Amino acid sequence: KTYPGFDEDLYITAEAEAFVKWHAGQLSWSQATREDRIQLDGDLSLARAFPTWNARSKFAHIMPVSRTATSHAG
Repeated sequence: KTYPGFDEDLYITAEAEAFVKWHAGQLSWSQATREDRIQLDGDLSLARAFPTWNARSKFAHIMPVSRTATSHAG
């Protein structure tokens, strides 16, 4: 491959845990960016569109089971 010669349009810096939790639906995009756990630097329209580029996990709507609930299950 050869370098196409263009500068990057958007830089994403993220804590791996925060990115995974956002993808899994355990952390909101607004909270992750407000707390600087996910940071975007570059074209504002691309930064605003970025959350729509990654499909959320199809399991994101399922909340984790607490340990106390599993310990009573037997």
